[in-house]
Amino acid sequence: MDDLVTYSNRLIDQESEELIIQEAKRNPAKFESIYRRYYQPIYRLILIKVRDKEICGDLVADTWCKALHYLQIFRYSGTSIYFWIYRIALNECNEYFRKSGRTRYVVIEDYHLDRMSDELPGVDEDNLQTLKVALKKLSTSDLQYIELRFFEGLKFQEISSIMGTNEAQCKMKVYRAIKRLKKTFIHEK
Repeated sequence: MDDLVTYSNRLIDQESEELIIQEAKRNPAKFESIYRRYYQPIYRLILIKVRDKEICGDLVADTWCKALHYLQIFRYSGTSIYFWIYRIALNECNEYFRKSGRTRYVVIEDYHLDRMSDELPGVDEDNLQTLKVALKKLSTSDLQYIELRFFEGLKFQEISSIMGTNEAQCKMKVYRAIKRLKKTFIHEK
């Protein structure tokens, strides 16, 4: 699968997206094309996180309302608006978990373990439960960086766009999160 930057740029090329954003800032009805293109990926992201269609629907609606409401402050910098909307969706999920006190879901597939094995030796199906315990002990921020890097397989450039950091800061935050995860994982083993 293509990386998200390539995927999103294929959906709307950079010139077209910048033009659509400028038009949408003047006329909110023009935001519809962005909504149509990115609705499904945002819906899937939130549904995976909350695992409840009703709550997902509410969070998706809140995400798109905030995206439209704050569109005036969005600054196009050559990176797809998708990543900005993605960050809004993550923030909505985090706020939901914080307010509701519900458990956050982390889905771990075999290919996630493969991606993590270089950074976290000893991670395999036999230690899956230990990994889950270690992940639960991470801060929300650390867990987001781990999820984006290993579970969603994003590149540092993509993660930095979502998290609103530069690429160097993003790498530092990912590696610090990995270090904390390693420490907890080894302690739990």
